[in-house]
Amino acid sequence: MPTDKTAIKLAIASDPINMPSGKDPFQDDQELMEELRSMGAVVEIMDWKNTETDWNQFDAIFISSTWDIPSHGEAFIQWIRDCNSDRNRVINDGQLIIDNVIKSRYLSRLIKKFGVRVNSGMAITPSYFIGINESEEDQTNPIGNRSLKELFEELDAADPDNWQDRDIVMKPIVSADGNNTFLYKRMGRNTNEKQTDFILHSDEEAEKIFHHLLSSSPRGIILQPYIKAVEEGEYCLVFFNDKYSHAIQKRGGFKNHSIKERRFIPEVQLPKNMVSFATQIIHFMQECYHQHALIRTRIDFLYSNGQIVLCELECTEPNTNLQSLPADIKTAVLKSYASAIYREATRLKAAIND
Repeated sequence: MPTDKTAIKLAIASDPINMPSGKDPFQDDQELMEELRSMGAVVEIMDWKNTETDWNQFDAIFISSTWDIPSHGEAFIQWIRDCNSDRNRVINDGQLIIDNVIKSRYLSRLIKKFGVRVNSGMAITPSYFIGINESEEDQTNPIGNRSLKELFEELDAADPDNWQDRDIVMKPIVSADGNNTFLYKRMGRNTNEKQTDFILHSDEEAEKIFHHLLSSSPRGIILQPYIKAVEEGEYCLVFFNDKYSHAIQKRGGFKNHSIKERRFIPEVQLPKNMVSFATQIIHFMQECYHQHALIRTRIDFLYSNGQIVLCELECTEPNTNLQSLPADIKTAVLKSYASAIYREATRLKAAIND
């Protein structure tokens, strides 16, 4: 067992609600901390917004459950930069995390690589990024003087297979867990959703929400066609480094984020080619950044009638869903999880002397 002076010193970054002293302690973090401590690391779960913390004292900072990012997006991005100001110490890679928080950056990159043809078998969710002003870095288009109706007419004409006669999802580019996410039922179809406060039915209502989101979202917003396969439930695949670990499936429904209703899916029961497609995405992102950029990643897919569609690549603070796993599988996954974090923290510490 190493002494405290030689041990890896690691912070697990969380938010106040999910810390052990918070209202909703996140058990996964606590179990990860204990597993890392059993490996000899000195580990604490820390509030990322704590301005009194000297983050430079840590060999590595693992971004784990900082789930209040949507309310503090720009502050979080600056914090990541500050943590890496003297050297790289953030897990996953700091620039990757920033580009993942600003969803238009990573989605536009994946769209260029894999395409948006949902009927091709494997694709990325079609997405249009728009803001009050154009941003080449964030890949956003300016709204100009167009109304939402005029914008839809342009999208319908440019790509009718993906946009025409489709309901539309609207959400901020910096968002999570359905925060400020709306479904515009522009085709007038009925909905089976029990919760309806996020469903828009009229052009006037949609226009109002659209401009509210534009004015209140500094990085802009995302428009996406509603994909009906969400009603069958997302598949969430977890990777450590570039190796597949496990998967769960969420209960079907738009904006359904209930952790209690998630179920473990053995790899043999996953749709054909889903793990292969996820692995291709992981390897592509490694090419874009570097080999060690993705240590823990979750890739969320929709699937229906042989079509696999990526809805999210979560590289910032993905829920690893340990509590949804059978006990024996959970034990093995936790060891792999901790080992991946420990190895990367060791690499980052050793890099100081290179």
